[in-house]
Amino acid sequence: MANLNAGKGVEDLYEWSSGYEAVVDGPMVDEFHMKWEGRIWDVRVFGEMERNLYMLAMAYFDEGESGKLHLKPEFDDTKGGSWPSGEELFVYFKRVVDLLWNENGKSTRKVIWNEWCERMIIGMLGSKYCGLAGCASSGKSDAMAVYGIVMYLCWPQKTKVIATSTTMKMAKMRIWRSINELWRKDFPGKMVYSDCVIKGVSANGDLTEDTGILLMPAAGGAGQEIDSNFLGLKQERFITLLDELSELPVSVVNGCYSNLSTNTWFEMKAASNPNSYHDAFGVFCKPAKGWASVTEIDMEWETARGICLRFDSEKSPNMKAGRVLYPWLPKAKEIEHARKEFGERSRYFFRMFKGFWFAGSSDETVFNEGEIMKGRADAPVDKSEIDVGAKEELVLAGDPAFTQGGDRFPLIKGRVVQIDRKSVLEITELDIIKDDIDTEDVSRSYSAIRYIKKRCVDEGIPSSHFAFDMTGAGIPFRDIVVHEWSSLPMGVMFGGKASDMQISPIDPRMASEVYSNRVTELWARLKGLMREGRIRGLTSEIIQELCQRQWDEMRGAKLKIESKKLMKLRTGKSPDIADTLVILVELCVKLGLLGEMETVKVDERTNDVWRRSYENMDSGAWDESGLEY
Repeated sequence: MANLNAGKGVEDLYEWSSGYEAVVDGPMVDEFHMKWEGRIWDVRVFGEMERNLYMLAMAYFDEGESGKLHLKPEFDDTKGGSWPSGEELFVYFKRVVDLLWNENGKSTRKVIWNEWCERMIIGMLGSKYCGLAGCASSGKSDAMAVYGIVMYLCWPQKTKVIATSTTMKMAKMRIWRSINELWRKDFPGKMVYSDCVIKGVSANGDLTEDTGILLMPAAGGAGQEIDSNFLGLKQERFITLLDELSELPVSVVNGCYSNLSTNTWFEMKAASNPNSYHDAFGVFCKPAKGWASVTEIDMEWETARGICLRFDSEKSPNMKAGRVLYPWLPKAKEIEHARKEFGERSRYFFRMFKGFWFAGSSDETVFNEGEIMKGRADAPVDKSEIDVGAKEELVLAGDPAFTQGGDRFPLIKGRVVQIDRKSVLEITELDIIKDDIDTEDVSRSYSAIRYIKKRCVDEGIPSSHFAFDMTGAGIPFRDIVVHEWSSLPMGVMFGGKASDMQISPIDPRMASEVYSNRVTELWARLKGLMREGRIRGLTSEIIQELCQRQWDEMRGAKLKIESKKLMKLRTGKSPDIADTLVILVELCVKLGLLGEMETVKVDERTNDVWRRSYENMDSGAWDESGLEY
């Protein structure tokens, strides 16, 4: 980029007509022409706009002799630099917006400034990684759309903006609707609304999809592969706008960062109504000092990579003014109605009105985030916690869900360590076996077993320390395990009746007296161990699935969780990852690695009861009629 302070010829954002010069500190030249696709843009309007765009672009970059963009050293955070001030850049940004949409009758779409809109823009300008946690109707999607278009115009030949949302249909009702309304036909590029893409421009002025703005839906099946969608995308400036991030898979955040952050310039902005600490938005907005460091009083905090700004309906510009200034923002009547209808301490009120994460418990789900965090199940084990000289045991579990009509094969690796003379299972890795392990000459099941066998050999995991789901259609899978590997891996059956195993050393009742079926028993055991602080290192994906499965109706005095079939109908997915954790816990208990809950001293007789119960289960003492779990 040319150095304007040097008073040299302007060769900056676009193809300028030759012979014109400008200086930052002096008046703009009378005629400030820009030629684009044969069109001379309005001199009086776009002269000023381009100067402001130029100043925005110059804030971050220098252009070397090769024509490549280079971050200014003071803003290169990989070398100890810092991001420029959002407040300072907002002066230029706001003037650009006014010239583009609010003045001179060039646009039918106006950008109405208010306290919240300005705060969102300043936050996005001031941090590469910015989360907008807000109540419903706070203007988050509109703010991101304005930001994305303006930042594209700063450098259209070298900028790619990717907007993500749940589905094409929903995006067209939210962020893409805003982008479409704000886009002007005389902007460099071409809107193709049906494809949800704005084709950008190349260095020679041709239309290209290498630059521009693209919508990438990321919910459902597509969301599971979002990392591969980002793979290989290259451009000198990459900006991602993640709308409704709470509804998208965690892989969206990881995929964006791992695949795109290597570009010269990368930004990630995200917006959503907060839902779960462990969904994609919760992971993105997690405070640098942990969730315990912030409360519903806090309106802004630092995250691991950037900042999170919060927008509470009770603090909206309408509420502050005491009257409706902006009809699209939250109003007093709406807030009061929701408070009476749902309760001000409800999950719904927190999410849609407070714009904050709800940490309360729920009687509907088997697990809730509050008890998971209380038991520190989401925290990894620190080296200093482990008892000196204690032996470490590696374990692995898998759920070949494709044998049950699913499409995933989750693997969870863990280690059992000793902390304060108690055995603790720490989850160290979650892996999803991809379809690409298939070969032409063997089935997916054979390929999966060969992959697992190799991992165990390479990582020093004994074959007896691997377990898998052997329920129903999973029974033939065991034959493949034995044929390809060993008879030592353990098959776990979820179906059938609860066992006659004593619930715990301090509860003499048999599991069959308390639980309606075997799967409820297994999930309940995990719940008990978690409360004891015996489970650590759970990933966000695992926690999400644990907290989605609900209790079923009571059958007499016995507890029962909903079936996988019912959960899939309700949520659209099966708890395959959570079930894999349950399998891993069962493996550890059966191997004697976790043992009983160590609330009281356990005698040998109780140990015998537990062992005999397991032996009975191995001999086939389970109900064939209960395969549905």
